[in-house]
Amino acid sequence: MAKQENTKQKNIEMELEAKKKELEAREKALEEKEKDLTEKEQKMNETIEEIKAKEIKLNEVECDKESINTAEELKKDLVEIKIPIDQLNKNDKTVEVFINGYRWSIERGKEVKVPRAVKEILTNAKYI
Repeated sequence: MAKQENTKQKNIEMELEAKKKELEAREKALEEKEKDLTEKEQKMNETIEEIKAKEIKLNEVECDKESINTAEELKKDLVEIKIPIDQLNKNDKTVEVFINGYRWSIERGKEVKVPRAVKEILTNAKYI
């Protein structure tokens, strides 16, 4: 009877050891899958960042094209203006006007040709 109990005990220990090894193997497989998923997630995030960067560059290019088109269109109708020198702030040498991303930097006290739309903006802002 003691021999039979001893055999049963050994069988239980062997079964437990087998279960323990099976569990360890499952944990290892799970860790590998988790590592693989983490690497895939990192690659996806890098790809997303690359796509965002390309999208930003595309938007910049489109804005540049729009800015150039705006400038070319506005330059077709030029008018002469002269922005007076600011007597209260003599260091204020230029006035800048932006239309659709295109910038005009206009020196005070000099007669210059600018697009009619720029003149309208300066007139509305009471610079001229």
